[in-house]
Amino acid sequence: MRGPVEKDKRFMKTERPLIAAVAVLACAATLAMSDMARLAAEEATGSAMLDRLMSGGYVVYLRHSMTDTSRNDADPIDIKDWSTQRPLSDAGRALARKIGEAFEAAHVPVGSVVSSPYCRAVETAVRCFPD
Repeated sequence: MRGPVEKDKRFMKTERPLIAAVAVLACAATLAMSDMARLAAEEATGSAMLDRLMSGGYVVYLRHSMTDTSRNDADPIDIKDWSTQRPLSDAGRALARKIGEAFEAAHVPVGSVVSSPYCRAVETAVRCFPD
C-alpha cells in the first residue's frame, strides 16, 4: 500500500506536466486576444454599449420577461405542456415586444435566437424577436 508521500510523488510525475501545459495554453490564449476581443471584454455603458451592439458580433443574454405571479409552476413541470408552467403576464408580453422594438429601432443586428424550452422563455424570445 502506498502512503500519502508516494501518492504525491506520483501526482507530481503525471499531473504536474498536464497542469503546466494548461497554464501555458491559458497564458497564450490571453496574449493572443485581439484588440477587438479586449475591447469587447471591457464593460461598456450607455451610448458606448449601444455603438458596440450596433456593430454586431455580441451575444446578448436575456432572462424571460415578467410572469403572472398569480400562477405557480406545477410540480412536476411538464415542459411540453404549457398549462403546467407559469406564463408571462400581460405586462411581460408588452415588455418583451418593447425590447424587440428597441433592438430594431437601434439597428442592433440579431442573428440566432436561442431559448430554454420553458413557456415563459419561449414566449419572451418570440415576442422580442418574431422573425
